Amino acid sequence: CLIHEPNVHSASLGEWSCVWKSNILENIKIFLWLAMHGNLPTNFFCFKQHLSIVSSCWRYGYTEEDFIHLIRDFPQALVIWKHFHLDSDINFWSTTSTTPAPPREVVWKPPTNATLNLNMDGSAIGNPGPSGFRGLIRNNIGDWIIGFVGHYGYATNLFAELTTIHQGLQLIWRFGHHDVVCESDCKTTLHLICDANTGYHPYTTIINKIKDYRSKPRRLHFCHILREGNKCVGALAMIELSHEDNFVQWDTPPH
Repeated sequence: CLIHEPNVHSASLGEWSCVWKSNILENIKIFLWLAMHGNLPTNFFCFKQHLSIVSSCWRYGYTEEDFIHLIRDFPQALVIWKHFHLDSDINFWSTTSTTPAPPREVVWKPPTNATLNLNMDGSAIGNPGPSGFRGLIRNNIGDWIIGFVGHYGYATNLFAELTTIHQGLQLIWRFGHHDVVCESDCKTTLHLICDANTGYHPYTTIINKIKDYRSKPRRLHFCHILREGNKCVGALAMIELSHEDNFVQWDTPPH
């Protein structure tokens, strides 16, 4: 196998030349060359080069999207290794000597006082592709207030995330609630809403609609939540698949 922990200094000239002399497709040669130099455009690599605003995995925000995560640890990659019965071969990954982080408990924490909590998630199959969104509004003791799911046609993951936030805020303010904490597991979305200058962003219209809620005399806060703490919203994804309507709302938990 040509790919090890990327380290340009540990590779010999013979290893470099064998890539270009291999009887494989050119795009695979380029991929191997970038991998052996540690230059695959992962989020972690792009973040270090100031080409991305986040370094975490776009799908699983709790870990860095580096070379090893992309090739070995990403769930879809694990499916491939398991297919070839390589997922438990210690020698196959002997070049890595990382110590796994100790497990930690991740739970959803309700807001304080009379604050409402909006948890949301959006995604697209294919990114871009058919998109959907889902959200859950709860009070400070964890009671279900409103749940919603919907579809938005052909879009990206980011647009689906932004759409979810906008839909949730519309619902909350329609019922007269002005003290809200919005939690999302997408750091890119939160950055666009809270920090970034988005004047030339392709999604400026919906970003500005969300920012308008922040500019009014209301208590509106945005914060990041790990995907494990957002499982109630994740459960709504299965319900979303069974509905063809563009938007469905529940005042009590669906069955």
